[in-house]
Amino acid sequence: MTAALLLAAQDVRITPEPGHPLGGYLARHGVATGTHDELEASLIWLSTEDDPGVVWVALDALAVDAGLTRTLADAVGAAVGVDPERVLVCASHTHSGPEGWTGPLHPGLPGE
Repeated sequence: MTAALLLAAQDVRITPEPGHPLGGYLARHGVATGTHDELEASLIWLSTEDDPGVVWVALDALAVDAGLTRTLADAVGAAVGVDPERVLVCASHTHSGPEGWTGPLHPGLPGE
């Protein structure tokens, strides 16, 4: 017998207030003065009645590092009752979002 696939989805706005540094370009200076489009975290949970499955969290962000990934996986896992190892975190890689949500993208390279 084939198990039914269960799906849950949710979008959550994560847009910071104007005034935060903008990321994505080394030559960019200044801070956000407003909001053009809202940033979101999109969550999709795929499971069956017999298997907790996986939760996929996609952020409108330039990148996510290991620390942010672990923090989000722990929080989402606790909120929905699954092991954090079953939570996948990724970024849309927008160049129009906030700076500072993650550490250096390439730790072996200078930060500038």
